Amino acid sequence: MDDRPRPSALNNFRRDDSDSGFSWTWAGGNNRARGQESMWSAALGAVSFMPLSSADSAGGVIITDWYAPPQTPDQRFRLNVIIRGDDDVSVTAFKQERKGGQWGDSAVDPALAEGIRQAIIRRSKGEGQ
Repeated sequence: MDDRPRPSALNNFRRDDSDSGFSWTWAGGNNRARGQESMWSAALGAVSFMPLSSADSAGGVIITDWYAPPQTPDQRFRLNVIIRGDDDVSVTAFKQERKGGQWGDSAVDPALAEGIRQAIIRRSKGEGQ
């Protein structure tokens, strides 16, 4: 299934770029029945494969530590997840590559942050636990 935004919905997205990170922010409608707690649990579940550096449920902020996938040990990733409301979550991804024994910032594929953001939203709605 293709979760990329459709042209008619592009006005609902804001793209945030930084030197080594990229995020999409969705400012969707509220769903008070599920509550922000559901989004928090969904976000924790979606990033559970990565070590956590910080998690603040009151502030809605999750910061992971660096994670190097076993299949690409010379690349590592870190995520910042911010939950602003019931259906309002942003994910910023950071990437580093190891060259000559040194880690350095590298460009992040925009699909990474968006894919994790979509996974959080699906989990918060009870899809794809």
